[in-house]
Amino acid sequence: MSSNFECLGLNKEVVDKYFTGTISRIGGLSIEDVAREVLVRHKVAYPEVPVLTPRLEVGGFYQWKQRGEAHIFNPQTIHLPPTCYQNRGEEGYKIFKKFSKLIDDQTQKALTRGLMRFKKANTFLWKK
Repeated sequence: MSSNFECLGLNKEVVDKYFTGTISRIGGLSIEDVAREVLVRHKVAYPEVPVLTPRLEVGGFYQWKQRGEAHIFNPQTIHLPPTCYQNRGEEGYKIFKKFSKLIDDQTQKALTRGLMRFKKANTFLWKK
């Protein structure tokens, strides 16, 4: 059986009930924990005493910053795939090529694997 997704941050009971058949190796929140998280966010979004200029918190540690460190997933790379799916034919293919080039270039700059090169083996590890 093949799986394209893995569930992160939810415990086995939640995954088995709501995401049946999905792989989950690390566990995490129970359904009660998820409910508490939703209620906290709801109270912040809709306070009992109205706020003149309500603002939600950013909600995470990992986010793109204009002058921050390089990441493969950034506004450009997130925006391009849906755009190439919406534009069929030649235009969609051009957008896809632009996306591929961005990812390839960023892999070279931002990821350890982009700094590695394949070394050709002189001999095979198995017998013919």
